[in-house]
Amino acid sequence: MALEAFINNYGATNFSSSYFDNYLNKLDLKSKWIIIPKLVTGRQIKTKSEAFNYLINLISLRNKLVHVKTGKENTSIIEAKDWLWKTDTFEALECVKLIMNELNIIDNNVTTDWVERAKNDQYA
Repeated sequence: MALEAFINNYGATNFSSSYFDNYLNKLDLKSKWIIIPKLVTGRQIKTKSEAFNYLINLISLRNKLVHVKTGKENTSIIEAKDWLWKTDTFEALECVKLIMNELNIIDNNVTTDWVERAKNDQYA
């Protein structure tokens, strides 16, 4: 969700409110990370990079949390993939670091120092 908020803010600050709202805000999250930097810089994040693969996985985890289906589940058919694990947390943090570094490569106006500070801040 932090990466979604970041890319939305990045788009909103680089385009007029009406342009962002009418054309970019409705894009899915993966597309936002491809299209918005491309429109801003003329370059795009490498979609075959480790960072982008992490982003795709993180979007899947985000959707699992945000779009959870309520109801009764037969516990005998719950599988390991149906849960979120501690390793998912570490991969999410790594994703933020990697994708922000990728964005910084194509737009050096993007600051990434907050990523390292957040890793060391017990309240982040």
